[in-house]
Amino acid sequence: MSTDSSLDEPTPRLPPGPRTPAVIQTVRLIRDPDGYLRKCQEQYGDAITLRLIGFGSTVCFSDREAVRQIFSESDALPIGPVANVIRDIVGEHSPTQVDGDAHRRLRRLLAPLFMAKVVEGYLPVFARAAEREFATWRPGETIVLREALQRVTLDQIVEIAFGFTDAADRRRMAEAVD
Repeated sequence: MSTDSSLDEPTPRLPPGPRTPAVIQTVRLIRDPDGYLRKCQEQYGDAITLRLIGFGSTVCFSDREAVRQIFSESDALPIGPVANVIRDIVGEHSPTQVDGDAHRRLRRLLAPLFMAKVVEGYLPVFARAAEREFATWRPGETIVLREALQRVTLDQIVEIAFGFTDAADRRRMAEAVD
């Protein structure tokens, strides 16, 4: 006879949240994420449980200190279903895809790249990439924002990560990635 010790563990009690069906909660979150989450916070507090299609019971925190503590101190925090959605985009070894010691090691390696003074140095690159994208837009033309933002982001990455400042080099790199 086998025993499963997980059956002996009490089910964690989730914070309160709306009792409406998951489909309603999901639609409200998609239509007005800021407004819906603020309304839930006012009604239920800084920790709420939403039931969302595709994600099940999802606990949301609005208290900065709680969020900091969860993401910086918890080894028990699983990667979860959101990470599965982006795994094919970012790769399985991305900091968004690993837990525990591997995650901490990657964060320590990457942290210097995101210090305020370093990011300030990127501002001209961000501005140039946006200006190059805007220059391609024509009056009356329909712009698919997601595609435009992807082009700007890729342009920034190509210049910052690979040092390509020449337009032809950036274009070849972007085509290779595409």
